[in-house]
Amino acid sequence: MRLLLLLFIPFLFLFVLLVATGSLRAQPQVCNMDSVAMTPICQDACIICDIDGFSGRHESRVVGSLPSDFCTFTVHNAQWIAFQAGSTFLRIEITVSNCTIGNGLELALYESTDCTNFRMISNCRGGVTGPVRPGTSAIIETNLPLVIGQYYYLAMDGVRADNCDWSFRVLQGSTELAPLSLTAPIEGPDRFCPGTLQRFTTEPETGAVFFDWTLDGQSIGDHRTPFVDLELNEIGTYDLCVTAKNACDQALPTCKRIVVDTIPATEVIDVFCGEDCYELDGNTYCETGVYRYTIPLDNGCDSTVILNLTRLETPVNDLMLNICQGDTLWVGDTPLVATGQYTHTLQTALQCDSIVNVDLNVIVCNIQTTFRTTSTTCAGYTDGTLSFTVEDGTPPFTFTWQHLQTGQAGSGNIPDLHRSTTLTDLPPGDIVVELADGFGNADVLLARVMQPLPLVLAGQLSNYNGFNTSCFQSTDGRINVLAEGGSPPYSYRWSSGDTSAVVAELPAGIYQLTLSDALGCIIEQDFLLTAPQPLQADVQFFDPNCEGLTTGRVEVQMITGGVAPFLTALNEASFSEQLSYQGLPPGTYELLLEDANACTLRQRDTLVAPTIPVLSGETIYRTRLGCEIPLELAVNTIPLQHIQWRDPSYLSCADCLSPRARPLRSGDNLLTVTSYDGCADSLLIAFDVETLRAFYAPNAFSPNRDGINDEFYLVGSKEVASIDLTIFDRWGCIVFQARNMAPQDRAQAWDGTTKGQTAASGVYAWVAEIRFIDGDTQVHSG
Repeated sequence: MRLLLLLFIPFLFLFVLLVATGSLRAQPQVCNMDSVAMTPICQDACIICDIDGFSGRHESRVVGSLPSDFCTFTVHNAQWIAFQAGSTFLRIEITVSNCTIGNGLELALYESTDCTNFRMISNCRGGVTGPVRPGTSAIIETNLPLVIGQYYYLAMDGVRADNCDWSFRVLQGSTELAPLSLTAPIEGPDRFCPGTLQRFTTEPETGAVFFDWTLDGQSIGDHRTPFVDLELNEIGTYDLCVTAKNACDQALPTCKRIVVDTIPATEVIDVFCGEDCYELDGNTYCETGVYRYTIPLDNGCDSTVILNLTRLETPVNDLMLNICQGDTLWVGDTPLVATGQYTHTLQTALQCDSIVNVDLNVIVCNIQTTFRTTSTTCAGYTDGTLSFTVEDGTPPFTFTWQHLQTGQAGSGNIPDLHRSTTLTDLPPGDIVVELADGFGNADVLLARVMQPLPLVLAGQLSNYNGFNTSCFQSTDGRINVLAEGGSPPYSYRWSSGDTSAVVAELPAGIYQLTLSDALGCIIEQDFLLTAPQPLQADVQFFDPNCEGLTTGRVEVQMITGGVAPFLTALNEASFSEQLSYQGLPPGTYELLLEDANACTLRQRDTLVAPTIPVLSGETIYRTRLGCEIPLELAVNTIPLQHIQWRDPSYLSCADCLSPRARPLRSGDNLLTVTSYDGCADSLLIAFDVETLRAFYAPNAFSPNRDGINDEFYLVGSKEVASIDLTIFDRWGCIVFQARNMAPQDRAQAWDGTTKGQTAASGVYAWVAEIRFIDGDTQVHSG
């Protein structure tokens, strides 16, 4: 494949390449902003994408290179750095400080795309204009219009090899560009012919100055131009892409698929009449033949047209006719009554001209004839007739005849008068009959064979919202037929057996009609009656749940077939658009679904309610610690599968509905009952337990074995679980000790002895640790 690319640079020069070239210098690389370093030569300089506010260092011991017009007497240690223009004009303040020697810097702005050819675009500080001294600033202004997005160079040299800090501040204009977005669409032909030069362009976005063109992934063109010229010699499909960019950013690429192909020849087949010619693009063709014509198109391709033309020669009929004086010869719609030569043009069935040359001689004769014609039976038939009879004259007679449109002709003899002669199998049109006797007398007849209008059928079908029958398998289809043309009356014969113009009560299907007129002309036509798909629905019946007896539902979840919109009615209620019925009690329900054509579907089911337990009874009980209390609870009359208490530990029965309770502390307990349908009810029972912590200790006893107050022990209420009792004498010695004594347990009581001996009468102290049934413990003494 050979590529011919015309590359244009707007403000530099113009040149032509045969292939994409890489001779143009690459753009400067973006500086590493963590360590920006200037370079001694232009080719190595990096670019700062927004140099406004930047501070750098001119630091070099290498001479480097500068353009010849740089304002210095001697190049000592040249330094370069690049930036890009965000406006067409820049006014810059450059401040110099911290110089090694104290001489300052010389500087100027330059434009260059190859670091070989330079153009100064600003005032230059240095040489005769003086450098920028340390601690001072200089104003640098551009003196040529800048290209937004183009990169430019800041060139510096240290006076007598001085090295200094410098800062760059934009006073007017900008060195910042908005981010590039999407490369604009490629404009150019989608299809063109091989070997033609085509230009493709893209509209540059502000800030885009370089354009990377690729063809099937291969780089082409000059990256500085927003267009590329292509000349492709091979047929095929190519992907042309372009990416708009600048030195610091690039837009998303855009692509265009192009097709290189030839245009196939177009063949035109036509027939024209002999007196006409065929014209194409200013060329005239008047003879039968095959002609090739090439038409140049705007896209550079040639379109070839092959003309296959047939010229129909104009039929010429020469007639030499005699008519009697007072008669009229009709040629088409023209009457001829005088002797002379006449030329008339008639149209054939192909709409071409037919030339009739009539050499007419009007004579005085006494041949008298009558005639009549019958039209063709049906349009397009050739069964017309012409009958003529010689009523007066001298037989025998001869005759010749000719059909003026088709050229059919014939002749015959008539032996005597009043004998009818009939010409048969005639197509519609004009017929000339010339009769002659043996005496030079003649008669000419011009008759026209007619034909009826063609039979035409128009059918009107029943319409039920886009279908011809209302429901699937319904028989309400209807066809109303209107017939025209032919020879009424008409006879109808349907494939269904019907014989009228209107057929009704039809199911969906194809119906064939054979229509015949009074002359037996026939036309057949099929009529299709359509029906909707069967109306079906997914109707779900949901029994009431455990939340209540009125939680049943009937829902229409999906409808297929039929004709939208759809209506529903539940248990013969009014129709609505509702598809879900909520809050239904147990019972039998019938859902009626109706479509736009009144087709219906019935779904019937019974909703069965579950057995739902309902608890009742007293929910708050008050008692004393250690006392037992009966619970009075009940449930509605349904069988229960489960009875469960949350804490059965202090109940007389864990699965009884009304156990006896001996709670140890105030609180609540939850009773839950479940029916065999899985429905549950709960009742929260609250207990208010009063704690007295009551016990009794005697203050004296007489262990004399008389059966009265012979033991010392503590008497506790039902709240007391056990007692640890210790008795001390007046000197603090233990004389008695018992563990886990039961309240009122005389078997473990102190009988007044110690170490097997009767203790002396006197005052004794006791200490008791009392444990209660709710787990509480108290220490008492006396």
